[in-house]
Amino acid sequence: MAYGNVKPGYIGIVKSLGSVENIRCTSFSVGPKQNYLFYNHVVGLRDGNYNEDNGKGPIDEGSDSGNIQRRICRPGTFVASGGMSFPLSKENFDVYKYAKGADSFDLDYVYYCGGGRTFKDCRINSYELGITAGGEVEINTEISGMSVEDTDTSVNFTDAEKLVTWDNVRVTIDTGVEFTIDADMLNAVNFRINNNVNPIYVSGDPSGGGYPLAPVALRVGMQEVSGTVSFYSFKGGGNNIPIDAGLGNIRIDINDVGSIGTPAMFEVINPQGSVGPVITTITFVGVDKLDNI
Repeated sequence: MAYGNVKPGYIGIVKSLGSVENIRCTSFSVGPKQNYLFYNHVVGLRDGNYNEDNGKGPIDEGSDSGNIQRRICRPGTFVASGGMSFPLSKENFDVYKYAKGADSFDLDYVYYCGGGRTFKDCRINSYELGITAGGEVEINTEISGMSVEDTDTSVNFTDAEKLVTWDNVRVTIDTGVEFTIDADMLNAVNFRINNNVNPIYVSGDPSGGGYPLAPVALRVGMQEVSGTVSFYSFKGGGNNIPIDAGLGNIRIDINDVGSIGTPAMFEVINPQGSVGPVITTITFVGVDKLDNI
């Protein structure tokens, strides 16, 4: 069997995510999700010892004269959801702002195999920025939407786009003493936002005849921010960060692109000894002071 039309390396493109246009994805799984619910429905008894006098139904389900069993089903609630991953560039950095604010947006995607879809009233449920020494800055998101429709499949985007690599990243931690981790010390960074988005359903057809069993709203829960920063420790520098846990701020600066950060509580640091490279990991959880509320 010939597969001459199979062309790996390109799965499609996000034409728009809110105000952000032309995102080249490395993976995309956002789509309609709707399960069917199954039930056992029994009318009377089904028994092989049937006769005219015992009142039990015949084993033949095709008969109208006896009792029967049926397996029935109904559709469950609908939501559009899935993941989207892409390498960071200057042009798509603002996806972070939709995650930070949990703002609503429409997402327009064109599939390489043909067809396009628009996902309406979406929110970013989770956002993860990952950086590893020697690699590109990768973004992984989970998205939820309220409805989906088929749309225009035309796309014409061939512009060159510079991806962001780890050597353009600098991390600053301030717990009363400012500590900067430059790219030459950086081993890995992970920054996560979880918006705890939940679809809200009501009885009846909330879409007014449009899309049955769809959510009437996507409720944003308590936002959670967390992450880790790993860096190489070496004699004579890079070790002046306090070992005790403390409250402060973390900021990740990306050259010519932007910055992300949060007030955070830093966990106690446990420096490691090793015959190889010594890597120290800082774990943080986003928090705020009561006087800032």
